[in-house]
Amino acid sequence: MPDGSNPNDSILVLGAGELGMAVVRELAQLRAQGRVPPISVLLRPARDNSTASSGNQSQAVRALGAGVVEADLATSTAKDLAAIFSRFSQIVCCTGFVGGPGTQRKITSAVIQAGVEHYVPWQFGVDYDVVGRGSGQEVWDEQLDIRDMLRAQSRVRWTIISTGMFTSFVFLPAFGLVDLEQNKVHALGSWDNRLTVTTPEDIGRLTALALASRPAVDNQVIFVAGDTFTYHELADTVDQVLGRTVERVLWTVPALKAGVAAHPEDTMRKYRLAFAREDGVAWPKEQTFNSERALAVMDLATWLRRWRDFDGEPPPEWEERKIGDERAIRMALPEALVLSPEPGVGGIAALTQRYYGSWNNGSEALFENTVSSAYVDRTLPAGRAQGPKGLAGAQRRFREAFPNGRVHVLQQIIAGDRVVSHLRVTGRFFGSRDGVYGRGQRIDYLATDIMRISDGRIVENWHVEDHAALHRQLDHELIAFSGGVLDSN
Repeated sequence: MPDGSNPNDSILVLGAGELGMAVVRELAQLRAQGRVPPISVLLRPARDNSTASSGNQSQAVRALGAGVVEADLATSTAKDLAAIFSRFSQIVCCTGFVGGPGTQRKITSAVIQAGVEHYVPWQFGVDYDVVGRGSGQEVWDEQLDIRDMLRAQSRVRWTIISTGMFTSFVFLPAFGLVDLEQNKVHALGSWDNRLTVTTPEDIGRLTALALASRPAVDNQVIFVAGDTFTYHELADTVDQVLGRTVERVLWTVPALKAGVAAHPEDTMRKYRLAFAREDGVAWPKEQTFNSERALAVMDLATWLRRWRDFDGEPPPEWEERKIGDERAIRMALPEALVLSPEPGVGGIAALTQRYYGSWNNGSEALFENTVSSAYVDRTLPAGRAQGPKGLAGAQRRFREAFPNGRVHVLQQIIAGDRVVSHLRVTGRFFGSRDGVYGRGQRIDYLATDIMRISDGRIVENWHVEDHAALHRQLDHELIAFSGGVLDSN
């Protein structure tokens, strides 16, 4: 925690694009708790832009309580930038390569000249030490130059955060790994090669937490991961979540090299070739900064579910968008469903889908349409009232704590009057409960329900939830909501 002894104790984030704003948003949460010093963001001067984007960025930054510093990283000299950087104790670079080749070396040189206490360079990506030079991506060679510059000096402490590819990039049509229009999944080099991916929101959150963890992370390369998977697993996930069978196409390394040779100006072809390797572009998730601290992150399947449930245009996670009953029910469609041959099980399947849909949007109408007035909880949590009123209160408290909380039905078995559902609950703690306010902690835990159905309503429920995982994810802040599948007591 900052002690205020350094008059320049403040953070400067370079850039406010998708990643930069994610970092600033998460730092602002920690700033409100006193865990990090004041925050500013470096933006291009408004007069240098022909659009209103810079002005909009400035407004968005200030709305988060951060200051604005104006400078052009592309045209400023290292000396000019050093004069600006010297006013700050920490620099976090989120600008990428928009300034052209050499810009990241210039920024790093300015940081060292300024004697900044701590620096997070633009190294979000692969393990450049393992990849080495000559990968075919010239900008990757520049990343190694930056590491050499930082390791050759002792004036500035640094933290390199390796995140892998943006999760959304896997589904970018121009990149071509997953082509949903053609119903194809491509593998780069081998079906057993792996990728590590992380969402910008999680990169922002984990970067902010790393800064709050100093000096434990100083002069280190730390690894984070939303998910790590083989191309086989990528195709399997698309099949499972989207309920389809994709065509699987291997792009061999010789074919990728031939494509680059024929189209040397094509950046995407170069990226495909650069990622077609066995090492350097993936690492075990269980060995990451987030896993070691039991921090929930968004994996590939959860990202794809959000993409599916919002018709390819998922809203920002921090946006509390009200969803209608139809979409909420669709979100609760089981990804694997086993039905016994008895008559009426189809109606039971539709009933339970509506019930879990009510958890996805808090609909009182859906709840009342699915839960019997004679409902009994056979594993009643301590402190929770028995019957439908107690369950309704639990659902309401869940929505208050996790406004974007979702229930995913991974698999479901229906036989006779019984329903067994294996569930995954995800979301972020943006709300409050009993005076405890969320910091955006991500939740991701499993639960199982066994329910009995009678006369078209749920009359009994036996349930179990992974409370230990939930409480770890909330930093042991015990949120006293309870009830049914989503009980946390």
